[in-house]
Amino acid sequence: MHNTPYTPEPSRPSYQSADVDDVLLAEARGALLTVLVDLPVATAFDQVAIQTRFSGAMASLCLYARARGVPIEKLIVAVKYAWATLGEPRVRFGEAAPDVIGGAVSACIECYFTAEASRRAD
Repeated sequence: MHNTPYTPEPSRPSYQSADVDDVLLAEARGALLTVLVDLPVATAFDQVAIQTRFSGAMASLCLYARARGVPIEKLIVAVKYAWATLGEPRVRFGEAAPDVIGGAVSACIECYFTAEASRRAD
């Protein structure tokens, strides 16, 4: 038996139940794409490198989300839904795709709460 990794084709997720609007989804998608276009596939299994690569884009996304009162849970859902809509930028990572999105989500969470701590310190 031969196992071939399968990455589903991109789709438009049904996100109305999570209350993620199209604008937030577009912002999350843009943040992912800014990193994915230049991300070498060879680094995809290095969780620390991936998280570091995504930190700037996720910091910008978190600033956008915070200014609109978006809670972290909703932001994570938006990032994951945005990931699901990507075509070639997502599919080219194959087996490493879960590591890539995991690094992006980890960077998002870290940026969100780092900004929160900085805001409380002021």
